[in-house]
Amino acid sequence: MIETLSTVGAVLLAKQHDGRAIVRLCRQALAIRRESLPSTHPKFAESVSNLAVLYEKTGDYRSAEQLYRDALRVMEETLGKSHPKYATVLTNLATLYQIMGEHDLAEPLLRQAIDTGQQMMGEGDPECSPRLASLAALCAGTGRSEEALALITRSVQLDEEMIIRVFSFVNESQRTAFLGRTEANLDVFLSLVRSEEPVPTDKAAQALTFVLHRKGLLLEMLVGQRDAALAGRHPHLSAALQNLNRVRAQIAHAVLAGPGSEAPAAYRQTITRRLTERDRLEAELARQIPETDLKRRMLGADCDAVASALPQDSVLVEFARFDVFDFKAIRDQPRWTGARYLAFILPARRPRDVQMIDLGDAEAIEAEIGAFRRQIAQERAHRQAPATERSGPPEPRLCERPGTHLRQLVFDPLGLPPGSRILISPDGDLNLLPFEALPAEDGRFLIEDYQFSYLGSGRDVLRFGESGAYATEALIVADPDFDLAVSQGEQGAGADHSTESPPGRRSRELTSTSLHFDPLSATRREGEEIAALLGSSTFGPPRVWIGSDALEARFKAVRSPMLLHVASHGFFLQDQDWSALRKEHDIRIALGTEGMVHGLGGLESPLLRSGIALAGVNAALRGEPIPPEAEDGLLTAEDVSGMSLLGTELVVLSACDTGLGEVKRGEGVFGLRRAFVHAGAATLVMSLWKVPDDETRELIVEFYRHLLAGQGRAEALRNAQLAMIGCSRTRGEPPDPFYWGAFICQGDPGPLRIVPGA
Repeated sequence: MIETLSTVGAVLLAKQHDGRAIVRLCRQALAIRRESLPSTHPKFAESVSNLAVLYEKTGDYRSAEQLYRDALRVMEETLGKSHPKYATVLTNLATLYQIMGEHDLAEPLLRQAIDTGQQMMGEGDPECSPRLASLAALCAGTGRSEEALALITRSVQLDEEMIIRVFSFVNESQRTAFLGRTEANLDVFLSLVRSEEPVPTDKAAQALTFVLHRKGLLLEMLVGQRDAALAGRHPHLSAALQNLNRVRAQIAHAVLAGPGSEAPAAYRQTITRRLTERDRLEAELARQIPETDLKRRMLGADCDAVASALPQDSVLVEFARFDVFDFKAIRDQPRWTGARYLAFILPARRPRDVQMIDLGDAEAIEAEIGAFRRQIAQERAHRQAPATERSGPPEPRLCERPGTHLRQLVFDPLGLPPGSRILISPDGDLNLLPFEALPAEDGRFLIEDYQFSYLGSGRDVLRFGESGAYATEALIVADPDFDLAVSQGEQGAGADHSTESPPGRRSRELTSTSLHFDPLSATRREGEEIAALLGSSTFGPPRVWIGSDALEARFKAVRSPMLLHVASHGFFLQDQDWSALRKEHDIRIALGTEGMVHGLGGLESPLLRSGIALAGVNAALRGEPIPPEAEDGLLTAEDVSGMSLLGTELVVLSACDTGLGEVKRGEGVFGLRRAFVHAGAATLVMSLWKVPDDETRELIVEFYRHLLAGQGRAEALRNAQLAMIGCSRTRGEPPDPFYWGAFICQGDPGPLRIVPGA
């Protein structure tokens, strides 16, 4: 009962409820403990310390101070000064003094806490890193920046050592939670380095190295497991891998189906049970696959290694979104003052010339990105409206207004000369921006002066040119028959010839939005033209699945084509709003009466809300029976992540919104782009908005002409886009980035290694 009351108080505090009511609740918990335990008992001291935390959160600093000191006195008498719990209360009291601005009282307590933890556990003490970060913040706030930098550097290094030890023994959700706990220390480091103007190159290089180590780390771990699994180096684990894929499929089916007739509580219990089983299997595989070797993958990606691996005469621009820490803040002043974007510039072969540039407020930049994307769509709608529906004189180019300002914010400060070959590793909402479509001067676009390609992390360049030994051929999937269904005659022929889409495969969001996929006439022609181009090259004739052949089951069974082209509808659906339901359950979850330990919103995985439409999807959404191999006609990103594409050099997603998904700081975009990388694809060509049918066919076919002439993947896409810009100008029309600017190239930008006779 005591711990329950304290937990409820913490939950209500997190939800910004009445602070006085929270304190009353926790004082009640303390009174109950006082009746059951003597005031000299360590458990009583813990309750006193917990109440002090709540007083601190509500701004009653002097009451919190007295309670912390009472707790320390009891713990010193019962546990001794060398006990970890004593060090924890020391840290809490030191933090309180920092907030109060009494740094002379805080510093010796922090140093004592650090020494106590190290005496007990060495630097393996998990609390050592955050304590060092707190001491670094204190030193920075009192003008000792070099000492602060040394402390926070060691703090981040300890986090990295802990990540290496922990990641090989836990599941993905635990890795995510652990990384979240270490983000603040990295942000303190970046805040401290940023405070110097200009930033010295050695400090910029250290900051970039830490970003390279940390960015995309969750995916890096999965890629290591994928490489080992797909290479067949652990055949004894094949059953465990199959079991994990089976459990993931069950979770996907259940989440997409919703509770149906099942009671909500029973449904949540079913999901929770399967999530627990998935986590257990992931942790077991992590322990048994040494190729995850995170130490080599992470720590080997420093400035020197990445600069050496960059293509000749190129430059890496590594963006990082971080929260700014105010080292001078005291009392009620916010210590975290908002997010900003940094850009690191690393030239090929010149690791000592790295630069770090502060681009400014993240929210302002993200607002401009949203405005730019909206204006492109609005301009197209304005141009396509009948002349009789337009009022007033023609408007100026709508997308230039936000686009110009956006370029001034995120590109001009980089100071890169025209002609540069730029590899961009974006972060945050910059993942949704095609830099090449930003307007330059005199009606031109950046694509005309620069060559861009994209990376999930600058660390990715270390994998450029890896062997494609598993690649065999090219596969084209185009113009799926979205209305494919089983006829009444086929239904009557017996159960073996008909089936409804697998139970649980329909998303509640899909049905609620009445999603319907219209035919795309140009995709068939696109597929046929590309097949002809490939057939006359050293590839030889590709496999071509068009119409009723574009089936989900056979797609998922594909293993490592050298080139995979998909021309269809793509989609990304927004998450459902579970906030009201979550609010209703807050107290029940805190009291332990709610069996659902995972937030309901977490069930709506972005990998289940993004995908590609294949044959039979409309029929499945209408509830009509479709062929078994069609499944439900929705190839989700979750499906793709389970495919075997190690050795696939290029995936072209000639569809709408295939580069969209849920943006997560430091981990990129959770959707199709992440799923195809996870599956093994070396390079993706994908779209960042809804693309028109005919113009997309024109662009993509031109891309293949350049690609098969031996040009690099990024270069071929750029030349195809430049060709469309040139055609527009020849017709006397301003080039509209809506038609050519959506597609980007992510991954290895170099030429394909075509295998003769494949």
